[in-house]
Amino acid sequence: MPNRKSPLYGQLCAFTGKLQKYTRKEAMQIVAEIGGLSGSSVTKKTRFLIVGTQLRDGKSNKQLKAEKNLANGQNIEAISELVFYKMLSSDGYGQICMDEWLLRCDSP
Repeated sequence: MPNRKSPLYGQLCAFTGKLQKYTRKEAMQIVAEIGGLSGSSVTKKTRFLIVGTQLRDGKSNKQLKAEKNLANGQNIEAISELVFYKMLSSDGYGQICMDEWLLRCDSP
């Protein structure tokens, strides 16, 4: 059910890197359920780039494009997977995800 109070409501999100908790498809579905939009690439309309674990050194092409768009005045933020879960906390998903995330981070 859409949540107009969510910071993701009505916002276009893109994902880069590997997410720890969800597949990208699952994360995109969650964004849609709370009233946000998901895209497979960074565009001028993208508001949030959620950055998972990078599979190679350096920044992804999506991160580089987001930085370029930001420098050109676009209102875009690159956020970590943990921040994404914090943003979801008011929507019923995030607290569980954050707790699981923290447990994973504490595990050897």
